[in-house]
Amino acid sequence: MAKLKSTTVSPVTRPVRRQADRFGFTLLELLLVLSLLLALGMLVLPAMESVRNETAWSSERIQLQAALVDARSTAIDTGVMLFVLDEGNGRLCVRSRTDEGMAPPLIDITLPGLASELDDDAQAPTSESPRLLAVLLPDGQARMHHAIVLRAGSGRRAAVRIDALTGHVSVVELPLQDEAPAASDPRVPA
Repeated sequence: MAKLKSTTVSPVTRPVRRQADRFGFTLLELLLVLSLLLALGMLVLPAMESVRNETAWSSERIQLQAALVDARSTAIDTGVMLFVLDEGNGRLCVRSRTDEGMAPPLIDITLPGLASELDDDAQAPTSESPRLLAVLLPDGQARMHHAIVLRAGSGRRAAVRIDALTGHVSVVELPLQDEAPAASDPRVPA
């Protein structure tokens, strides 16, 4: 028998790319990741904004209450009558009276949403003609003259209450402007 000569035909070989030879990401992969991050950011951003607004609102309420509690403690410790004044533009000052007039502020706090409830014909308070909001007596009692209201841009409001006999300071959130408060709601300023 005749011997057949075998020839081997090598298949066409392509260069094999190994993972180690790949140095970066494709443009499609980068665009996909960027679009996913952008979509996540669009979903999370409004939630973070509301958290920031809620934190600012709570912080203003706490600052206002702490300033008034500190003023009451100062009145008791010093034995001097103190006056809580609205000087306009969200500035609340606590001052004592001297022979020459009002003393420099013992407590001076500025909160953007701070305002006193104004009568319809009353002018807005200024530093030259502040509005008396409350008097803190040396025995711990207090007299409210005008409601102290804290407002947020979202329409939220909080009223400061100072108990006349005990001088206890509380800040309570009021119903939104468009909601009708219950007639017996004790949080609504009189």
